[in-house]
Amino acid sequence: MHNDMKPLANEAMVLEQSLPKAKEIWRRLYPDCNQRLWSTAWQFVVRVFRDGDENVQPCDCRYHNIEHTLRASLCYVHILEGAWRAQELPEKKLASLGLIAVLFHDTGYLKDKKDQKGTGAKHTRHHPERSARFFRDWAMTVGMNLTDLKRVEKFINITDLINETSIGNQLLTDSENQIRYMVGSADLIGQIADPGYPFKLQDLFGEFQEATAHDSSLKCNFPDSYEMLLRSTRGFYEHFVQELLNKEYRGICHLLKATDETAVDFYAQSMERNIEYIDKMVTDLEQV
Repeated sequence: MHNDMKPLANEAMVLEQSLPKAKEIWRRLYPDCNQRLWSTAWQFVVRVFRDGDENVQPCDCRYHNIEHTLRASLCYVHILEGAWRAQELPEKKLASLGLIAVLFHDTGYLKDKKDQKGTGAKHTRHHPERSARFFRDWAMTVGMNLTDLKRVEKFINITDLINETSIGNQLLTDSENQIRYMVGSADLIGQIADPGYPFKLQDLFGEFQEATAHDSSLKCNFPDSYEMLLRSTRGFYEHFVQELLNKEYRGICHLLKATDETAVDFYAQSMERNIEYIDKMVTDLEQV
């Protein structure tokens, strides 16, 4: 049983163990690959979420925080490991660019340095394009070439689930689209498989409230009460998330299955447990 494929149990473990685990897996998948670029990106993103920099403030979102980013990033590496076991491993350069995309995909929630209004949740609608701009500024400092820079921007774009610009191959190669589907899958699975997901929905709803207060056109996208969020989660999971994972993202998620005879997908198990627990939360509300 590949117990190292399980989602990490809590935020402290995520912050402490995700990078060492990612490096260990990467060495196994790409033994001749220099990890310096993506590990530099990893450390930069962790630092800027925690401390900010000369352009942005530290992250003040309670849900879309560094834990969410690192859970998605480790999930992406686990998908790569599944691809390796299935003999479908993408080439190392593209794989590295995909990981960088996951790391930067929510940096658009970081507020500008002088912005004193609300939290970064107000940037919900436009956070993917803000993330791409933030990534671009970083990429210039490390000398990334324009071709790779544009690849990462397109990989980030698949995480934009509000503006309907994320789906489609965008004239990419099959190998590049494979990476895009891995990035999109990791973003969804990493958060829903989080063992603490049911208990973070109150924070997520708080972000929805701020986002809709800032941009009223978002009201049709989000539930208007915490109770409605709980009640709608199973439908969201079964009819939206699963549709994306299995159709739009070409079933890349199934690479998370271990290769022993039990074919265990620990991420899928964790997602199902969370949805069942949220069902119980809804039942408990009805009994009050």
